[in-house]
Amino acid sequence: MRRAIIIDDERFSAILLKQKLEELTPIRVMAIDTDSRKIDALMHKYNPHIAFLDINLGEETGLSIAEYLAENYPLVQVVFVTAHEEFALSAFELGAVDYLLKPVTNERLHKMVSNVIKQSVVSKMQVENGLYITSLGNNGIYNKNNEPIKTRTKKAEELFYLLWCSQGKNATREQILAYLWPHATEEQATTSLHSAMYQLRKVLYKEGFEEAIVFRNKRYYLDAPVYADVDQLFEIMEEKNISEAMIRQTLSLYQGDYLAQMDYVWAIEEREVIKQRFYAFLFQHFKKRCYSTRLAEEIIEHLGDDIYMDEAWIKEVLRYYIDTKQRAKLVAFYEASMNWWSDELGIDLPKDIQKIYTACLLEL
Repeated sequence: MRRAIIIDDERFSAILLKQKLEELTPIRVMAIDTDSRKIDALMHKYNPHIAFLDINLGEETGLSIAEYLAENYPLVQVVFVTAHEEFALSAFELGAVDYLLKPVTNERLHKMVSNVIKQSVVSKMQVENGLYITSLGNNGIYNKNNEPIKTRTKKAEELFYLLWCSQGKNATREQILAYLWPHATEEQATTSLHSAMYQLRKVLYKEGFEEAIVFRNKRYYLDAPVYADVDQLFEIMEEKNISEAMIRQTLSLYQGDYLAQMDYVWAIEEREVIKQRFYAFLFQHFKKRCYSTRLAEEIIEHLGDDIYMDEAWIKEVLRYYIDTKQRAKLVAFYEASMNWWSDELGIDLPKDIQKIYTACLLEL
């Protein structure tokens, strides 16, 4: 779910847009305002992924707000929603993700969401002469022009992902057959592999990779430059000095578990490794208490029900609410944790967590 704000001097128009967005798209509108001077307050309070702006905003223009956002909040994506067709070029020069003309149709909204998802990470980096993969949440393969690459069959697509995930160790013919066609005879699986390999090579050839798949020493490997959102995630997590903006960027990147949308059996182990590494990174920085309260709340919200599965997280969140003197949230979190353990595991919270909670209540 992506958070958004709407700034439009016509409140009724903004309300209609909010209704459509929440009915038809995975976007949740956190706030509507007619006063562009409140942009900083809105950004600090809601930390939106997307800002929907009108062009005419009284004393300010949507273009000047977009420029301000680009300088001060570079991770937020800007979408213009306006009746003024003539400012589109200026909007895109300022880095707008999309430019919608009123009245906005349902079809146009769906296309906008597609643009937002693609450019949320792809537009932040230059993938020169290579491919870009989104693997955390909405899964996709994109060329250097940020256009989606489609294969004719799902198996050809899965073959690409398998070869990409096998980089460094590469995949044997036997492994590929076992992963992709586990219930077929060897003859059937071999025929299917040749067909999928032909399709994939054909698609990659059209993108300028003449020999993208190489077979050597009884192994297949992908010989094409590929960069992915998970690569960017790891690069950020390995930095020595981590800022709030960098943590927020990891939250923006990690929109879902690794290749979970595809539900590939062979990706389950790697999916869990990446997830635990990301959660450990968040836990490490959450414990430091050197970031804003808003960021801490965003981390808790991002983890969702997963936070109740880990005793260390439960203890740390309880301590956090004590440190920030938030008794109501402390009680609500403890009760939610208690209910989750009861409903999902059929047991009570561990005694040491109960003791921490009791001690926390005495301190507030």
